[in-house]
Amino acid sequence: MIVEDQPDFLDILEFHLEASGFLVAAVPDAEKAVELLGHFRPALVITDLMMPGPTGVDLIHYIRGTRDLTAVPVIVITAADEGMIWQSRQAGADSILCKPLDYELFLQTLGLYAA
Repeated sequence: MIVEDQPDFLDILEFHLEASGFLVAAVPDAEKAVELLGHFRPALVITDLMMPGPTGVDLIHYIRGTRDLTAVPVIVITAADEGMIWQSRQAGADSILCKPLDYELFLQTLGLYAA
């Protein structure tokens, strides 16, 4: 699952993941992600931190607090400041990548969590 509020960046991430053989659910905000997470358990969640409404940190708290989702790896991709990055680590993010994104590093990071 990809959670990203910038449509162009969401499309780029979706393209790279699908090109690497992943089946992708792409959503524009944390609220829609929570709704979708109520229906299925993804192998991995990739989220931005700064979004309108609930933030990526809120989403990580939701995932870590939901019994069926606690083991789902969460990768953060963000341009947020150090304070928000620290909050995402405290909430339980598994990896954090900064924007602008290095797509090779992104794919390598995915490889750490892909089953």
